[in-house]
Amino acid sequence: MSARPVSTFDDWMDLFYKWQKDIGFDASHIKDYEFDALYADPPHSEITFGEFKGRNKWTKVLEIPNQEMRDALLHLIVYQGDTEFASTEQQRHLVNAAPTEYDRQCLLRVMREEQCHGWQMCHLLVTYFGDSGKLEAANCWSAGPIEGRACSARSTRRSSISSNFSSTLVLSTGTGSGSWPFCAIAPLRRWRAA
Repeated sequence: MSARPVSTFDDWMDLFYKWQKDIGFDASHIKDYEFDALYADPPHSEITFGEFKGRNKWTKVLEIPNQEMRDALLHLIVYQGDTEFASTEQQRHLVNAAPTEYDRQCLLRVMREEQCHGWQMCHLLVTYFGDSGKLEAANCWSAGPIEGRACSARSTRRSSISSNFSSTLVLSTGTGSGSWPFCAIAPLRRWRAA
């Protein structure tokens, strides 16, 4: 699938629904679920540790001190979103092969959550990362279904991010996906899983 330009999150949503159709995912399985980008109130307004301890958390991408940090954050969000959608692509054939209805419902719940997390990552990209974020969000599925890409397109860039850099950003607190209350970037510390 070739990416269409994304100017707004509504444009991206159109791509999302097209992607569901293109991979053969029957969205009627999760029709009662409302996808949304959810943000919670931040527990702290200041960065609580590290090099920037005591400073206000960054509310805009351009407030992040340097381009290397901004680029790494962009890539980390892209990789997170990409793996969420890739998971759905990998599991989609299992929906009709589940041994019981209970197993099928469990699988659909996992797939719904994966899509929700990818949705939220793309909302961050489109909303906070300007043209670069919009381009990355639009390209989530540009290579088509996973059989042709196996997540390798993005993994080559992933290796260029230093491991200590992610600890500078404090993206993961060990409390689970979507729970980043100590993150130095305000939009991420407010994001919460559905």
